[in-house]
Amino acid sequence: MRDRRNTNLSISSTGSFASAHTSPVVADHAQDSAEKGRFLWIPAREDADPLPSPLLKHARENRHGFFDNWQKTPRWRTLVMLFVLAIVLIGYTLAPLFTTDVQFDAVFANADKQFDLVNGAPLPDQPTALIFQDQHGQPRWTVSIPPSFGFPLAHHEYSQICSASEGVRKSVETMTGRPSRIQGHSRPHFWKRPYYAADRTFMPVDEAEALNLLPAMPDEQKHISVVGYTDGSSSDLAVCQSSLTFVMETNEAGFGNTLLALWLSYGVAKKEGRAFFIDDSNWSYGRYTTYFKQPPQSACAPPPANRVLPCPHSARHLVVSAATLPWTFGSAFKAEYQQSLKHGFKKNRRIYDLVRKGYEDLFKLQGEDGSFLAHKLTVMRAAASASRTPLIGMHIRHGDLHPFEVEYSHDYLPFERYTSAASELFASFSPNKSSLEPTALLLASDDPDILSSHDLINTLPSHLTVSRPQERIVLASKKTLEPAKPIRKPGSAYVKHVDENSGWEGGFFASLFYSLGKGHPSASDKEMGDEMQKAVLKLRELVGRAYLLDLAVVGHADAVVCASSSAACRIIGVMMGADKVYKGQWKNVDDKRVWSWDGKD
Repeated sequence: MRDRRNTNLSISSTGSFASAHTSPVVADHAQDSAEKGRFLWIPAREDADPLPSPLLKHARENRHGFFDNWQKTPRWRTLVMLFVLAIVLIGYTLAPLFTTDVQFDAVFANADKQFDLVNGAPLPDQPTALIFQDQHGQPRWTVSIPPSFGFPLAHHEYSQICSASEGVRKSVETMTGRPSRIQGHSRPHFWKRPYYAADRTFMPVDEAEALNLLPAMPDEQKHISVVGYTDGSSSDLAVCQSSLTFVMETNEAGFGNTLLALWLSYGVAKKEGRAFFIDDSNWSYGRYTTYFKQPPQSACAPPPANRVLPCPHSARHLVVSAATLPWTFGSAFKAEYQQSLKHGFKKNRRIYDLVRKGYEDLFKLQGEDGSFLAHKLTVMRAAASASRTPLIGMHIRHGDLHPFEVEYSHDYLPFERYTSAASELFASFSPNKSSLEPTALLLASDDPDILSSHDLINTLPSHLTVSRPQERIVLASKKTLEPAKPIRKPGSAYVKHVDENSGWEGGFFASLFYSLGKGHPSASDKEMGDEMQKAVLKLRELVGRAYLLDLAVVGHADAVVCASSSAACRIIGVMMGADKVYKGQWKNVDDKRVWSWDGKD
């Protein structure tokens, strides 16, 4: 049997000796012990320093040097950090003074190309973003809008300015050698959001005018003309410090997307402390005040036309239209307002609140339509309370709009999808679970024939009956219109042809809406006089008013079924309120998407 050896670790240390060398007696003893195998011997170190192991007490206590003491002294550490920070800030501030000046002329840009002009050359005769040298010799950029263009600009001109602005900003970054902070390139994403990051290279138009870099607007064009501010009515008011003007112009015939963008723009304007204005001069549905009461007025005047810019968002006077939505409410906006760590409706709740703010302050129906809606809602609520049944609403969009779901992307969702969801909502929110009394299902649709469709009625449960939301203004199809007959005067062989009546067969189509402005197919251009144009506008106004009344009634139901691919469905969700949307009383049957202002996510 093997002898058990002593495995004690013997360490020779000089911490308690005055001499820097190990005693010969100790060394000899240790050497004899090592030869016998009784101890593990480690030779003494010549420099008498302790072993670097942090586990040894003397290794921790025997640390020397300035930086060791500095780490133990908070005052020294603070002073050094402040000194380094001051050096960095001073260097950052003075760096432009010692850098090589960039030699360049005025640079003008558009969406297609960028070209140089010599100093002193006249400004371009088109709206564009341009680069110039400020009073300190540094490159800056701004947007030039000639006075002859007025307000608002054309749809394509706004999009070209925003596209050109991105290229101009990158050119300024190249000239200065420093990336701009407008998109957060030089800082982490969590440090400063790009949507509200200030672009230091951009010069506001009024500052450029003060430096005589841009011409000032004439006195007769001192203010833009907007809703609620007639010519001369704001001449005594000072121009607003900042503003947002929404242009009710769209590249589509629908009403809903314009309404959602209007409400969202209003909410953002109030969030940012901007005055809010509306322009309806080019709206295909006529005047804003035909449908709504005037928006709340500001205590300041609208800005001049050349100061109202589509980009960047940090501009003092911003314009929002269908052309600028990809920039104003694009990815940077969603990164700022969406809560990415949350799911479902909570993710878009902050955006929803902005849209809801616009709805609450702006959705005030004009004249008799407002009185009719108030009376209709009172009667509807009283009937529902008496029968102790919930009000169930439904919206079905056909026409030229198709669902998000790939399976039905070229068709329409089956009626069973809507009716089964409506039946579930009725069972979930009915206070009287055992009651099977017939209850009216408020059905709004762009297709007037749906309400009498046997395919829809056959899928409804027996306790739900289809009813129109309102009877004041309704769309009609050929089935409800008197057939057109040729006109023949008595005793005359001449028969005058009369165009066939056309209705809203199949739903809302943009081509049908725009054809209202061209008269009947057999009408010549010469016959399209002022009277015809007024009649066409009246027809469009009736379409818009019927749309608003239907949505306003359905939006006050207890629960609603619709497809979020339709703007009307998303509007109804705003009208119902956040609590109902969160509790599932607003039910989307298209692709299981949650509420979003644009229907995308």
